[in-house]
Amino acid sequence: MDTVLEYHTINYDDNKDLMKELNIYSLPTIFIYKNNKILYSIKEYIEEDQLRNKINELIKDYN
Repeated sequence: MDTVLEYHTINYDDNKDLMKELNIYSLPTIFIYKNNKILYSIKEYIEEDQLRNKINELIKDYN
């Protein structure tokens, strides 16, 4: 079974209420969810390869 990931971006300036609700005070911020639960959050810049590695690790752990 293939794993399907969805990627969504949110414009900070257009969604300030949502940013407050999610406690986002720094950019970039990335949340990785499964079944409406945050599995992992990143609230700083990371290199693409680090992000890919973390996503692959989460896929392996939670499948």
